[in-house]
Amino acid sequence: MKSSLLARPSRLACLPATAQATGEELKAAHAPHELTAEQLSFHVALDDSFATTSEFPPREDFDGQERALAALELGLGVAGGGYNIFVSGLAGTEKFAALQQWITRRVAASPTPGDWAYVHNFKHPDAPCAIYLRAGEGARLKEKMHNLVKSLRDQLPKAFRQEDFDQEKEQLREKYNRRAQDLHAAFEKLAREKGFLLRAGPGGQIFFIPIINDKPMESPEEFSQLSEEERENIGRRQQELAVEMERLGRKQHEVMREMESDIRLVERRFCENLLSPLIAEIEREIENEEVGAYLAEVKEHILNNLDDFKEAERALPFAPYPQATPHERDPSLEYDVNVVVDNTDTKGAPVLIETSPTYLNLFGTIERVVDRFGRIVTNFTRIRSGSLLRAHGGYLIFSLDDAITEPAVWKVLKRTLKSGRIELETYEPFALFSTSGLKPEAVKIDTKVIVAGSPFSYYLLYTWDEEFREIFKVRADFRRVMELERNHLLTYAQWAAKVCREESLPHLDRAAVERIIEFGARQAGDREKVLASYTEVADLVREAAFWSRKENGQLVSARHVEKAIDNRVFRSNRIEEEIREL
Repeated sequence: MKSSLLARPSRLACLPATAQATGEELKAAHAPHELTAEQLSFHVALDDSFATTSEFPPREDFDGQERALAALELGLGVAGGGYNIFVSGLAGTEKFAALQQWITRRVAASPTPGDWAYVHNFKHPDAPCAIYLRAGEGARLKEKMHNLVKSLRDQLPKAFRQEDFDQEKEQLREKYNRRAQDLHAAFEKLAREKGFLLRAGPGGQIFFIPIINDKPMESPEEFSQLSEEERENIGRRQQELAVEMERLGRKQHEVMREMESDIRLVERRFCENLLSPLIAEIEREIENEEVGAYLAEVKEHILNNLDDFKEAERALPFAPYPQATPHERDPSLEYDVNVVVDNTDTKGAPVLIETSPTYLNLFGTIERVVDRFGRIVTNFTRIRSGSLLRAHGGYLIFSLDDAITEPAVWKVLKRTLKSGRIELETYEPFALFSTSGLKPEAVKIDTKVIVAGSPFSYYLLYTWDEEFREIFKVRADFRRVMELERNHLLTYAQWAAKVCREESLPHLDRAAVERIIEFGARQAGDREKVLASYTEVADLVREAAFWSRKENGQLVSARHVEKAIDNRVFRSNRIEEEIREL
């Protein structure tokens, strides 16, 4: 009994300190006041400044979001330094499109970024070079290089068949033939001095015939009749002559190499006279230091590989199929240009939406193909860019909630945004062995990333990933509601006008707009606020327009809006009605 009294607090102990001090008793609360249905209802009465929503111009979707828009303005205005933007409270493809339109209007005066292209690296073929050009120059360089190769294939064989070229080659042949003949004559003289006569055999061999008494020996029997001392002397002189013959052979090979080198110099000179004006024309049209260095390498490579542009030898008429070898290559491929970012038709900074933020779509890849010999091969023309590179100099919007669930995306995204460089590579998450032999040059990017996600994702990453704070320094938090002010009420009418115009729906009269505003206040759960969601308002406008068209109406009235709301309840309250029937 004693313990129960101690456990029960006294009435005095429950009183506030001031009441205990003064000894005052608490006053009883007023009896609850029951509200009528009229007091609980919410009605809006707009002025007669408009009759239908057709009188309103379309309105931006982000009215009442001053804080979020201020954050977006800051993020768009500060370049670099991790000022990418995390957008919360924004969902749906319509919101992404609205955000894209809003950003596009803000950056309309921004300069148009240039093109990115990959070209063959003649010094290191496994490391293609990246070239940055002005907008539209990437496609022009590709076309110019294609025309260059085509012109060389057409004109070089003709140049090699010109009379001047043939005459110069013939003069070189005659010059070196005389040198070869002089060498042969000198060797014949040396052979006679050593007592031998040179005679060619049926297989191209050269025989040394000993000369005895100014007459060549005709048979081996004559040689066997000589004394031992004479035979040894002939053998010694024959060995000396064989050594001289080896020297003669080396000299003849040197003469042939010199002739081939001189002929190649003639070919190079003829080709250079044809090639230099074509290269100079490209350099004049595309003034770019990197392009100039690339064209110099192209010129040198062409002059060193003129056989690629000569007429191909005709195949044998009895060959059943072309005799290809696994080592053959396409010589024109080395002079191709792979334009991975083409801003020819872009005006201002690009603002892209990536609806499927997978690794391949964001970062690109290096494609592989199976050639006709069954090998898996690739080359620099198989490099494909992702949206992160295509948005260079502009803005990229995607859902971070979708991106972080994709393999390797979050890790590579952080690395790319921190370094400001994107490395293109083959994406093989499940391959045991990598088969891409390419290591393309990394590309410097200047892309502002705007990601959308839930508040939960933001706080989770902010708390547990320190790098997230470094690369997403701006948060634009969109509110779900906005204050019940006159300009916000008219925003509902302007949103409805936008939907009706874009989707060719019947416009709303003033009473229908009032019903939609009342719907927004009920969804907000506050008599002094309304819903700030364009998507939900647009959906109700579409449903009300459906009922209006079903009755062949020209306008959407309040009755149609109420019918749309009632039908929403009807479609979703089956369980509620079944419970009431119990």
